[in-house]
Amino acid sequence: MSITSKKVMLSAVFAFFEVAALTGVSGQAEAGIIPNSVIVPHEYQFPPVSVIPKEGIAGVLSYNLFRNEREAYDGVSPVRNQFATVNKIFNFFKLDGVDSIGFAFEALPGYLHVETKDNHSLNGMLDPQVGMVAYTQPIPNWTTALEYWLVLPVGDDNFSGNSWDHQFAFLTNFAYKNFTFDGDIGYKLRGNSHAGGVETSNGDTVYASTSFGYKVVRLVEPYVKFDYMTVGSGEVKSTGVKVSSNDELQFSVGNYFKITDKFQTSIHYTRGLTGSHTTKANGVDVNFYIVF
Repeated sequence: MSITSKKVMLSAVFAFFEVAALTGVSGQAEAGIIPNSVIVPHEYQFPPVSVIPKEGIAGVLSYNLFRNEREAYDGVSPVRNQFATVNKIFNFFKLDGVDSIGFAFEALPGYLHVETKDNHSLNGMLDPQVGMVAYTQPIPNWTTALEYWLVLPVGDDNFSGNSWDHQFAFLTNFAYKNFTFDGDIGYKLRGNSHAGGVETSNGDTVYASTSFGYKVVRLVEPYVKFDYMTVGSGEVKSTGVKVSSNDELQFSVGNYFKITDKFQTSIHYTRGLTGSHTTKANGVDVNFYIVF
């Protein structure tokens, strides 16, 4: 199988991001993770601008995902399972004279382990991402934000998308008493990939995520999530071979644990509902939120 039809790549949203995708043609189903499907309640509940100190607020969001990739909606999945760990390093800050808008700088390194059905294992670094967020809070319990990510094609050869990608998203959070809603909608603009002397045009991605949580007590906050993406078709420039488009809608259920104000964690199970030319989502996400 050529490098074009078998490479595992970083694909986004940003959510804020897409952790990985296995691009295939001729009946080969793609295995991927929807951008921002890792997002859980309170993710976009950013700190009020007025409370951000001069040195900013720094922390880490650690996303840890296991996916069983054996099932496909159509075609054949070459992957048995994959594990990804991605750590979002962030720093919230404000600018002098700008009282109503907060900002955040983000960096996103990641690592991926893939086991294929022909008993091979692949391990390596994903394409890192750097990004910025600008947000405002029209009322105390409502946050709206714009986010931008730049994907750097410097990951491991097995996992790099080999293209400069740009990702844009609108983010929002609404919290009222014990109820919390987080949502986003985004667009990922992909450049052409250049790998092994082969140039491939990549289809752009449109994605959306929502999560609904309700806090019963401090350590019991169940939530449900819906995530969707659609990826346009691409083409191998030298041969004209088409890279199929794909889409998926998935559902998740889990619980958010607020241990302290500076440490929270969550866990949810995800299952694909419908899709095409992709594997069926089936896995568990465990997230950790740490403020320094």
